[in-house]
Amino acid sequence: MKLQHALIRPACWAVFFLVSGTGAFAKAAPQLTFEKAFDTQRQPAATYFEAQYQSGGKTHTLKVWRDRNLRLRRETDGHVTTFVVNKADDDWTMTVLDSQKKIETVVDRTNLYRVGNFTSWFGLAHGLNPPVGKYEVRAMTKPPTNKLDKTAPPCNWYSYTQNGNDTQVCWSNKLALPTAILNDKGDVIWKITQVSTKPFDLAKTFRFKDEGYIRNDANADISGD
Repeated sequence: MKLQHALIRPACWAVFFLVSGTGAFAKAAPQLTFEKAFDTQRQPAATYFEAQYQSGGKTHTLKVWRDRNLRLRRETDGHVTTFVVNKADDDWTMTVLDSQKKIETVVDRTNLYRVGNFTSWFGLAHGLNPPVGKYEVRAMTKPPTNKLDKTAPPCNWYSYTQNGNDTQVCWSNKLALPTAILNDKGDVIWKITQVSTKPFDLAKTFRFKDEGYIRNDANADISGD
């Protein structure tokens, strides 16, 4: 199978690239590094969360099981399930099961980079991609006025700009997740709708059934280009 037919649909990738609009936010606070603002040092050993995000004018749903910095399971819109196994130095392998098309695709980070897709473990596991190139992150002294649920988990607000695109990120150090992301118009483009840090059954969670699926080795397709 050709690579262009095998990689995940745009709607499934969109959650890894959370930027939109071109406006500007007031930035009076000192600039921070991405790592300083979006700290993951206190992340729980086990995390399960559900989120909604906007892409292509549609609302998409996401469920994620995160086992420390080792493994992920992501379910997008109820029919695309992605399993990611992380190794040393952000070198991970991804297996994607599309239950509608009955296609299983295997690809690793190195080969995605070869075709210009710079998806990172941080983006996959923490819902926010690190910047590529110039960026700005600044603490917001006042939370924005928005339509967020007042019962959302506590967080710290930051303005995050990269490549001329502005977002406002509500980051939880305790969860190592953005509980909400707004675009430059104040529209909610990402929000956590459910979260738990209780341990889950690792063997059951990361076991997948691919009987009847057409298996596509995207690594072989890319290496052959």
